[in-house]
Amino acid sequence: MNQSTNIDLVAPSPTLTRAPLLARASLFSLSLVMLSIGVAWRIVDIFVLGLGGTSLNILPSKIFPLSILLLVFWVYRRSEISSILGLSRERIRAHITIGLILGISFFVVGVVIPSLIGAALNDPPSTLTVHMPYADILWYEFLFLFVNAIMEETLFRGILYHGFLTRTTINRSMVLSAIVFGFWHICWPFANGKTGLSLLSDIFVSVVFSGILGLFFSIYYVKFTSASSLAGPIVAHTLVNFLNESFKIGSTSSIQGPDTPLSNPLQIALTGVFFLLTVLALSTLLYKYKIEQIIG
Repeated sequence: MNQSTNIDLVAPSPTLTRAPLLARASLFSLSLVMLSIGVAWRIVDIFVLGLGGTSLNILPSKIFPLSILLLVFWVYRRSEISSILGLSRERIRAHITIGLILGISFFVVGVVIPSLIGAALNDPPSTLTVHMPYADILWYEFLFLFVNAIMEETLFRGILYHGFLTRTTINRSMVLSAIVFGFWHICWPFANGKTGLSLLSDIFVSVVFSGILGLFFSIYYVKFTSASSLAGPIVAHTLVNFLNESFKIGSTSSIQGPDTPLSNPLQIALTGVFFLLTVLALSTLLYKYKIEQIIG
């Protein structure tokens, strides 16, 4: 009599290997870590090492946080470099062109035109002068502000926006990332030694203007490009800072960080009105249309 033996074959349990922490961390947590690194390095460079008033400026606080951010994504989350950090070659030429137009437009509308009107309204009318405080290191100034734009755009419009997006809605994520970006600039009035009402007014202008510009760049990225590319905001961000800090019109002084025309109330009002009207008009356009509808 044949006997059959039943043998239960049990597959060995596969070894459970957990992905590295940085690969499985939530975007929200990772964004807070990257933001903390940026803030810490910013404080050290400006207030501990005092690099803001030197020729080196605070380039280290841009290069190293950006390098850490890119390294983390290259090693652990390479597939998200385009979708989360916005570093994509999609329609790159169109984004560069649009970024150039936006950057130059903000400078003309927010600085040149208010300065011309302000000079004409003075009694007697004043003569405008243009000076370049960094003429001897203009190439370095551009390099610094280009690195700065890449770092801030990938941090605030990239990972921080997407981190907020895992917790709330698209519009709220854009607003929250813009608010954090505004407060990112709160350091400069303190670094420039402001006190009292001057400190408060500088803080208000720096935080509010930077926040509004940050929201505009978010609208470009999220609405206009469907969160596909930050190339346009990077180019525009670079030009806004480079033109504003490298070409001084009239009595606008050269200070650490983003310059604000606080020389007189009229100049503040003119700059604010023209800046807000321009941002509102362009934001409406970018919110309504997609880049595909503009360039075909």
